Amino acid sequence: MIPPPADTRAAEPNPQPIVAAYVDGAKAAGQPVPSASLKARVGRQARELLREHTPSDVLVRAADHMGRVGWNDLAVQVQRDAAAANGNSPAGGHQTYRNPTDQSAYDTEELRPS
Repeated sequence: MIPPPADTRAAEPNPQPIVAAYVDGAKAAGQPVPSASLKARVGRQARELLREHTPSDVLVRAADHMGRVGWNDLAVQVQRDAAAANGNSPAGGHQTYRNPTDQSAYDTEELRPS
C-alpha cells in the first residue's frame, strides 16, 4: 500500500508541552523529577487524548497538577479536575463529617428525631 501524500496525512499531535508541564509541576512541588518511563507514559496518554480532541490547555493544566501531586494517569487527572471545576468534588476529595445527631444532617422535618 502506498501512503497518502504528506500534505493529506493528519498531523500527529505533539504531546511535548504536556509532558513539560508534568515535569515542571513535579519540580515546583519538590517532587522527584519524573523518570523517562513516566514521561513516556504521560506522552502516550497525552497523544491519545489529543487525538480524542481534548483541548491542549486542559491537558497542560492537568499535567501540571498531576506532576505536583505525584499522580501519573493523565485521563483520570483530567476527569478529577473537571469534577472539581464543576463543584462535584469537595476540596481534597474528602467530604466533611456530619454527626448524625446534629439536627442539620436530616433533610426534612419528618426525619428529625423527637
